[in-house]
Amino acid sequence: MATSMFSVCEARKRAKTHYDRYCREWASTLFMQVALTTPPDNGANRAEPGHGSSDPTGLDRSNPESSSPESENPEFSLALHVPTEKTVLANPAAARAWARSWQDLDSDHHITWVQKSWPSVGDQRLPQKLLLRTPNDIASFAQCKSAWDILKNRTAELAALYRREQATCNDSDPAASGTEGTPAEGTIAGSSTAKRTRAEEAPIEIAPAFKKAALLFPQINYDDWNKLLAVLSWLVQHPDVACYARELPIRGIDTKWVERHRKVTELLLKVFTGRDSVPFQLRAPAQIRVRFLDESLAPGGLRDLSASPAELNRYTGAPELVILCENLISLMTLPSLDGALGIHGGGYGVSELASLAWLQAVPVLYWGDLDSHGFAILSQWRHHHTRTESLMMDEKTFAAHQDLCVNEPTPSRARLSYLTPSEEATLKLLQAQGDVRLEQERIEWSYAQAEIESALTALKKRLTP
Repeated sequence: MATSMFSVCEARKRAKTHYDRYCREWASTLFMQVALTTPPDNGANRAEPGHGSSDPTGLDRSNPESSSPESENPEFSLALHVPTEKTVLANPAAARAWARSWQDLDSDHHITWVQKSWPSVGDQRLPQKLLLRTPNDIASFAQCKSAWDILKNRTAELAALYRREQATCNDSDPAASGTEGTPAEGTIAGSSTAKRTRAEEAPIEIAPAFKKAALLFPQINYDDWNKLLAVLSWLVQHPDVACYARELPIRGIDTKWVERHRKVTELLLKVFTGRDSVPFQLRAPAQIRVRFLDESLAPGGLRDLSASPAELNRYTGAPELVILCENLISLMTLPSLDGALGIHGGGYGVSELASLAWLQAVPVLYWGDLDSHGFAILSQWRHHHTRTESLMMDEKTFAAHQDLCVNEPTPSRARLSYLTPSEEATLKLLQAQGDVRLEQERIEWSYAQAEIESALTALKKRLTP
């Protein structure tokens, strides 16, 4: 009998499943409706995010129907499996308790009742069907009304913020307002936003991003939510500004806050502007270590310095050669060499150097560990800089130091497309020996110095007309 009649508890579970499946779609639809159809308030009745008595959607929240998005199928209906006369006779007390449990809910939810006239038990009024027409009703019955209120109210606040930002954009855009002048106060000169709203331009793109963001709303506390609205507003108003997170002129925002809320911020920024990422720098840029092996090339006499790729790209010297070292100590022990610079490649981070425009015009000697990863890094770098020759990554060096080789714990099996035939042969030799490796620092220093000088001499000969 228990399985033939739907209990209130079982129905709540079904309604909760329905809610979990569709609540973010309802919120997305509500956002789109409000963003597209409710006129901007242009400052009237404006309240701070999360404060004030005015409803940011312009909807009457005292009426659940008015705040329900018109999704294609927001309803939830469930046949309650009316018992037969035989079932009622088998356990009259259970049947009465079942009917009474639904009767207790009838004032709050729409239940269809059916009248039964049975010879043995007489006239009986029994619940036949549960019909919940709105998201409010579904959430209330599923006992997740508070979660829906948070989702709905936060959606409303976002819609209100969206309208305000669009109104601000139109007010400060001479082309949109028919006037000319300087950017509105509070905006940065040179910033610009689209004249048409995102909701008008790309509704198909907005909905998926909003639904993903809505999944994160319940995880954000009240204070962080208000900070999120402030950050989003600032980002919309300053589309051309890139800065460190701690530079945001918003109280309580720091790098750790942005790291915790980056995902939801990126999703909502995509909804508002179409941009896929926030323009925040969360960490200091990578620092590239450089040694000027020729003092005449050293800026201000500095022979050893570290700089970001952007700063290093401003270097105006004219080196004839660059030695790129995978190992930092190898870089630090390079001898003085006419016309040469030494740069620390930093392993797989060597691609950071690809942005140095002046380096593209300079031949490079790459000195990495004699192992599978050293060759993988060499291939990766040569993809960016074809004028690269390897240094001490050959069979000769391996043969001279074979007794100093060790097993490579996790050899690379990556496909390497930018090795020369001799480099490929050396890599195969290392693999055939059981994936052995020769680290740079194990190479005898007198041998290394002779090889560097020999490679430099040979390279200069080839470059001489």
